[in-house]
Amino acid sequence: MRRKAFFDVIADTLHVRSPHFLPERTAAFMGIVGPVLTRSIRLSNARFRQATGWAPSSPSAADGLPSAIREACGIGS
Repeated sequence: MRRKAFFDVIADTLHVRSPHFLPERTAAFMGIVGPVLTRSIRLSNARFRQATGWAPSSPSAADGLPSAIREACGIGS
């Protein structure tokens, strides 16, 4: 799941506007924090799943994130 899609799901769940992200070309002007604020890192849980036998309770982050947010915030569907 890309960063924008992740934050779009959060914003939709909380009924707020999605955040805007800085374009990557601005990183050079922001010093050491530039790359941190402009990058999007894709991660895999395959090694963790293989080592522990863990399986997610939802098929994707887009499916599970809304209910996790509602539970954490104590809000209804």
